[in-house]
Amino acid sequence: MHSFSVGILLGLLTSSALASPAATKVLTLGGYRLSTDVHEVPAGGRVSHVGNDVHLVGADGTVLHVVPNVMKAMKPAAEPVPPQQSGWITYTSWLNTSPSPISNFSTTYTVPAPPNTYHGQTVFLFNSIEPSSFDVILQPVLQYGPSTAGGGQYWSAATWYLYGPLVFYPPLVQVEGVLGGLGLCGLHKLSNIGQLLNGLISLVVKTGSTYSYTVQYSNIPGTLMRMDNVEELTWATETLEAYNIAAAINYPPSLSTFYEINLDFTSPAPTVSWGVTNDEADRLFTTINRDGAFQGVLTITY
Repeated sequence: MHSFSVGILLGLLTSSALASPAATKVLTLGGYRLSTDVHEVPAGGRVSHVGNDVHLVGADGTVLHVVPNVMKAMKPAAEPVPPQQSGWITYTSWLNTSPSPISNFSTTYTVPAPPNTYHGQTVFLFNSIEPSSFDVILQPVLQYGPSTAGGGQYWSAATWYLYGPLVFYPPLVQVEGVLGGLGLCGLHKLSNIGQLLNGLISLVVKTGSTYSYTVQYSNIPGTLMRMDNVEELTWATETLEAYNIAAAINYPPSLSTFYEINLDFTSPAPTVSWGVTNDEADRLFTTINRDGAFQGVLTITY
């Protein structure tokens, strides 16, 4: 099966171009990146933009790490990365061009049944939001399979912040129940199928021309992460992303429904009409069941 639909950050490609032959790459949201560009955020920590630098800040305010001159390594993106250059499979999206910033973007869904076969594939489900430059993405992510954050043959959750070549995330939270029986891959963990998840991205404060946001699963402790001094986030999506897929059986066996999709604004809401991008060749689809800014519903068909 080929690599799939549209992705996001042209700046991410710059990092790969600069990599030495011996550089280690790891799987993150948006594809494989240099391990040196990946940073775990401690509980209660945040990511702060200070000029051209990015600071990783601990819960007590201590600056734990500084990535200097990030902007010099990035190229502006006029639009999302073209099809076939990322792991985005099918998604809906809406771009806010109004003068009313998005203040909250929330989505509710349940943990799907695990795929019927497992060979190390990775499936990501999430709502996300980006700026109009498409060089940043903020997302609460449900994950099946491995990534640089961890994971395996079970569902887990984390929040992710991608800025050009850089990746930030707090520790992965396992969303699982009891140990299951022996299968083809041996003893495995059964996820809490049907557990309710609420992915929430919120505007905290606007300071001049910059914005601060939080991202979390509001009902999963340990997933809250804050970003300070970023540009306004305007492009909202609901997305299926996947890697190392060999056949349709590597996806969950049933539909995934995202509901209570709500976009709140700091002033009167503009008209919201979601667009859809599908993987027609592999018959992976997103269907909008209820459009608009409030109480939206969509279904992903694997």
